[in-house]
Amino acid sequence: MADFNVSYPLVISGEGYYVSQEYWRAHHDNVSGETYMGIDRIQNPNWPGWAIIDQYKAANGPIPYNTRLPLSLGLEQMVLSVVKEKYWDTFRGDQIQTQAIATLIFEMDYMSGGWGIKEVQKAINTLLPPAQAIGVDGGIGSVTLGYINSLPQDQLYAAIYNGRKGWYEQEQQAGNSNADGWLKRWALLPCQLS
Repeated sequence: MADFNVSYPLVISGEGYYVSQEYWRAHHDNVSGETYMGIDRIQNPNWPGWAIIDQYKAANGPIPYNTRLPLSLGLEQMVLSVVKEKYWDTFRGDQIQTQAIATLIFEMDYMSGGWGIKEVQKAINTLLPPAQAIGVDGGIGSVTLGYINSLPQDQLYAAIYNGRKGWYEQEQQAGNSNADGWLKRWALLPCQLS
């Protein structure tokens, strides 16, 4: 079975550190908020790390872009805890048999939440006869999990990987300013199951 502690370092390596909401608005979009290692304040307003970051800002002034705050603050352990709970456990990562597939799904869930899971379900449907297609609802129930573990693993990995890469490339061609970074991050993962 897949192990969060194997996937986490690969996925988190694509994350930066502190990014202010003002930076996001000026350089990317108006959707994201203040983030630390990918934990978005808008999506995770009750994360205890925000109180520590706010205290740090009050004592030290504005935090420069991509600053790694002192390890002694304990933020990185807090990131690990919320990431496991919200972006690994939600798709039942411990129940996926192939580590590399779990890592792909984890990356997609961390980047996009339920939308990333819908992409996994679409990939599964490319490998099934139309009459057996599963619902694309963004949740991993027993049917989706069963197919994740029973379909030919190399084919499923390729379908997930290439489907997501194709979407990033479409976004890049459409002029999405985030797409270059997304593609660089995606390239950190192997393009095929080894």
